[in-house]
Amino acid sequence: MFKKDNRYVTRGVNDEVDVRLQLIMWSIIDKLNDEGNVELDYLQVFRIRKEGNKIVINQSQEVPEYSCTYEIAIEDIHIEDEIKVYVIDSGEYSTMLFPSEY
Repeated sequence: MFKKDNRYVTRGVNDEVDVRLQLIMWSIIDKLNDEGNVELDYLQVFRIRKEGNKIVINQSQEVPEYSCTYEIAIEDIHIEDEIKVYVIDSGEYSTMLFPSEY
């Protein structure tokens, strides 16, 4: 699940989410996949917000229940409200999209 080939990003996410944040989300999934400590659900949910000069990313899934929060010092990314992004794995490919694009 969540193989490193056949990954897609919707136009909406590509237009509105900084590419560095996209790469960080893929990296979080890869790290969990490589470590094998957590069985990955087909649906990964990311909530991204800005707190001061840090970006806070909360990653979660429902089955099995798992959640982790990351804080990254990136000052030059502007985020007004919380951004919610899904990463869905179909078995053949993975897609990063906004909930409204689902």
